[in-house]
Amino acid sequence: MDKRNLIKLMIPALFIAMASFSGCEKENTEQLDATVVVPTTEFVLESCYWDWDNISIDTLYVINSNEKLANYTKCDNDFPEIDFSRQTLLVVHGGTSNTNTVTSKLKYNGEEYTLDVDINVGNFCYPQRWYVILSTDKLPTDYVELNLMYHY
Repeated sequence: MDKRNLIKLMIPALFIAMASFSGCEKENTEQLDATVVVPTTEFVLESCYWDWDNISIDTLYVINSNEKLANYTKCDNDFPEIDFSRQTLLVVHGGTSNTNTVTSKLKYNGEEYTLDVDINVGNFCYPQRWYVILSTDKLPTDYVELNLMYHY
């Protein structure tokens, strides 16, 4: 057998061998998404108001105590009764040229919490503030990642 015929026989044999060896390892293309949505409730202060001059724009505040809440609120009469042994407040605000809708979702991926805030900006051009103030079951951390998403 000459070299040319030997090469013609070897090329298909190499392809068959490569195909059979590539099937030995099973590649796991399935990725489990362990992220869960954490229930939240819109929070409204009854006897106080938020001191927005003391709260930076596009910054998430995780409030787990009355002392911390007092830094960001002003009260005319009674201080609100919030059970911080069972609750956490999440506060963020910002400004856009025009806000159509603002939605939020608190997520937990097994390691960290993330608050997604989706701001749908309108076509008109006048300054407008948006607010997200949520309560949730007590979080075991004072840090929550903030993910702001602006779109038109």
